[in-house]
Amino acid sequence: MYRGFNLLLGNNFFRGWDFEGLKEVGSDSFSSQKTSIEEKINSFVRNDGSLDGSMMKANWFPQIKANIFISHSHKDINLALALVGWLKETFGLTAFIDSCVWGYANELLKMIDKEYCYQKETNTYNYQKRNYSTSHIHMMLSVALTQMIDNTECLFFLNTPNSITPNTIINQTESPWIYSEIAMSRLIRKKNLKSTEV
Repeated sequence: MYRGFNLLLGNNFFRGWDFEGLKEVGSDSFSSQKTSIEEKINSFVRNDGSLDGSMMKANWFPQIKANIFISHSHKDINLALALVGWLKETFGLTAFIDSCVWGYANELLKMIDKEYCYQKETNTYNYQKRNYSTSHIHMMLSVALTQMIDNTECLFFLNTPNSITPNTIINQTESPWIYSEIAMSRLIRKKNLKSTEV
């Protein structure tokens, strides 16, 4: 990553643009990336329901190439999609939306928990096993997001009232994923800006 940007996109940012059209361009990109990520994560799951840690470490999501990493609140998905479309239409840049990864976390957890944590006799989930699986999946996805940030040229943080807790300092967010992404962007290596094609 070369640099991070704190975007304060006002209501007038997309004035003169077809917001719905931009959102559609962004949605197409998002769907393609999401499908690719789901296929990759599913390939880590063995027949017995366990995860292949070696395969995860070796592969993560190398097939996704993007110029920009977009960190946003789930409440701002439409704004993020329109931004992806605008970046594509205006500059020919490819943006990666973080919810491609964290949006899939619950689906992956359901798959794992159904196999390992569900207790048929009580029709409940084992609390300790559930905590264990959740921590592992979240750690795995956090590392994947960090690698994506590192592989892109820059990070855009959509700073809206949905992502930052109102009436508090800017370092406080309601999302642990956003917090992690911002923290990682401050810690990962800074690379020189270079001209590359995605």
